[in-house]
Parts: sequence; C-alpha cells; structure tokens
Amino acid sequence: MNVCFSYPPFTKGHEGTGSAFAYLQDLGWLSSLSAGARVNAPDFKLFQIDMGLTKEGETHWEEVASVIFAYCRLLREKAKKEDDRDTTGSLRRIWKEMSELDKIFFHETSPGGSYNYVPALCSRVVSYGTEACLSAGSMLDEDEGTLPISDFARFSDLLVPENCLIERCSKAAYEEMESDKDRIFAEGFGLKKERWYGVEYFLSPIKNQVVSVWKGDGDAPDSTETKNNSIYPKELSLPQPNRYIPQTLDLCPELPEDARKGPRIEKPIDPPSLLVNE
Repeated sequence: MNVCFSYPPFTKGHEGTGSAFAYLQDLGWLSSLSAGARVNAPDFKLFQIDMGLTKEGETHWEEVASVIFAYCRLLREKAKKEDDRDTTGSLRRIWKEMSELDKIFFHETSPGGSYNYVPALCSRVVSYGTEACLSAGSMLDEDEGTLPISDFARFSDLLVPENCLIERCSKAAYEEMESDKDRIFAEGFGLKKERWYGVEYFLSPIKNQVVSVWKGDGDAPDSTETKNNSIYPKELSLPQPNRYIPQTLDLCPELPEDARKGPRIEKPIDPPSLLVNE
C-alpha cells in the first residue's frame, strides 16, 4: 500500500534510530519512506511524504499517520525551543552536518553524462542565474549560525492534520471504496471521476476522533508528554550526531607514493593472501 501526505515544503532523510522510518519498520508496518517536493513552482510548493506499507501496516494506516504527525510535532517543539541567538541547539547541529555533507558532495562528485546534465543546468540558469546555477541548493555558505530557525518554526507549524491531504493507493482502499460508494456523503465527498482521463477515485472525510489523536489531543501508548499537550512516542527523536563526516579530505600521509599520485593503472594487482583454509 502507498500512502502519500501532501504538505507545504521541506526536508532531508533520516532513517536511523529515532526516525519515524525506523520506528514504523520495527513495528513491521513500513517498507519504504521518502519525502520531498511533489509540486515545485516559483510561488508554490507541495511537500509530500510517500510511504510503502506492509500488509499489516495497511490495517494500521491511521496509526502510521499518527506517528508521522507525532514526528512533525517533535520538529515543531524543537524549533520553538531554539532561537536565532542559540548556536548550540540540535537543529543547528543537524543543519551544520547537512552543509558539511553537501560541500563534500559538491566538490567530489562528477557532473555525470552531458545528455542529462546540460538540460538540467540550463533550467538552473533560468532559476538561479549564471553565478549560482552550479552551487544553488548545495549549502556551500551555510553553517550552524545560518539556520533560519524562525522560518523553520513557521513551516513546521503547517505540518498539521488540518493542512494535509492523505492518499491511499491499495486493493484494501479500493475495496473500502466499493463498499461505501452507495453511502450518502456530505457535499464534495464520495465517488468521483477525474476530469481529463476519467479515472475514478474516492474522496472521504476523516473522523474527528482520528484527527484528534493525530493532533496529539488523544492518548498515545508508551509516549512522552511534552509542553502544550503534545504527545509523541518516546522512541522518536532527532538524528544523533553523525560520527562519519570526515574532518579533512587530505590523503593519509602513510600511503605509499604511487598510491598518493592516483590510480595504479600500470602496476599489477597484488595476489590475495590466503587467511583461512578449511
């Protein structure tokens, strides 16, 4: 089953301990999760979270949504605790790590094949101009002090159930539609047909009780309660410090001279050494 959340903008991936992905995968409910811009226009952007649920996860899709909204509340609370003068917060540390990785990828990655690279570059010239077309979006000038924390808080305020569309694409969702298509719904809901291609889809409201839980107003098992009545599972947290970001890209001084000069194309590869023979 695929579930899509559509929102206004942002983020980069987090699949480690404390992430919504890891939490839902440990429950056996999730097989994939991605997030990013679904619609990207000069004056409008739609943020989407796309999840592939397991068969068991599909029966718990409302709880899956609750976990996603809980992580959004976590982000919102963390953003409101940090201010523009605080340079030691977790969000600023993550922002710095992202910028460090972006700098490495920008300087160490080849541009790729010209067939795809040139059209993409032309598009970026139109959007960013000739000076920034190569580096735009790579965070080359960012550090922990440049995080626009007030904008982050403002955007995180938008990640709430009232501002969201949820799309379910699965056999079970279709069967639910089939069983409900003759039911009388309020105006605007029920069985619909897409204008241009004639594809049928079903539009239904979400129960108020479910929305209340998604907003953190209801009780959640095994949870941590924070200020403003926001509740999220205790397993959810921001990413831990990334210990694997290199501090320098200089070659190790112990490398032999021929290895330091580049690929050893003309030198034959040494034969492997037998370690165990059983």
